[in-house]
Amino acid sequence: GPSATLIVAPTSLLTQWHDELIRSSQPDTLKVVVWHGQNRLDLESMVEPREGPNGKSQGVDVVITSYGTLLSEYTKTLGENKPSSPVFESKFPTPVC
Repeated sequence: GPSATLIVAPTSLLTQWHDELIRSSQPDTLKVVVWHGQNRLDLESMVEPREGPNGKSQGVDVVITSYGTLLSEYTKTLGENKPSSPVFESKFPTPVC
């Protein structure tokens, strides 16, 4: 299953979280994505660990999103026959709020 850490933060701090994580890690060792806005990428495919052609993991290590994005995703799932959101289907072993 997924091995990414989910960080939920205020919208105003999303970029700061991203920048601090990149700054505090060794170059090219941490894959961080901000999952926010209208054009959110396919979260499920991003967090699923998979081996790339060079033997390195191709999944992301950290997903950063906002409380508003979670609320938006949650409201999409309300009601009968509504699709589930990947943010709720993915099992993040380490959520940070």
